[in-house]
Amino acid sequence: MYLETYSMEELMELIEEKGYCSVEAVEILKEMEQAKKEYDFLLRDCEEKAWKTDQVVVDYYRHLLEELRKSLPYDAMGGQYTIPILVLQEFRKPDIVEKIRDFIGCQAGFSDHALLQEIQKFMTVHLDPQGIILYMDVLGNQPAARNVYKQGGQMW
Repeated sequence: MYLETYSMEELMELIEEKGYCSVEAVEILKEMEQAKKEYDFLLRDCEEKAWKTDQVVVDYYRHLLEELRKSLPYDAMGGQYTIPILVLQEFRKPDIVEKIRDFIGCQAGFSDHALLQEIQKFMTVHLDPQGIILYMDVLGNQPAARNVYKQGGQMW
């Protein structure tokens, strides 16, 4: 539940404080790996459409990408970087929950809190470039953690 609760900056601070070998770092890594798999599956345009928070957030993300691609030139002059930044900025706006609710056209039984948690997780795992840095940083330090553990040291 780290990804849904903490912002990227808070996650980075937590790992800095606790260390890469901590229980928290391992749990964050597991959550990120699982969430990446789930979002990758949803982004491949799977046939099963279920009104779950993750599907709604991914559908809105696709909608934003299409709208931006229609209105902005997508060329070798930076469009591939501009569009993701604009989408991330859109997801960080305070009225994102209302925008997603308007997009889906119904309440679908989601609480604002549940939708906000899913948005936070999606931004951390899929949209925020720092998310990739954090993921690779934690993943890159896992061999060091395993070496400490193999040599008889305390892993956490």
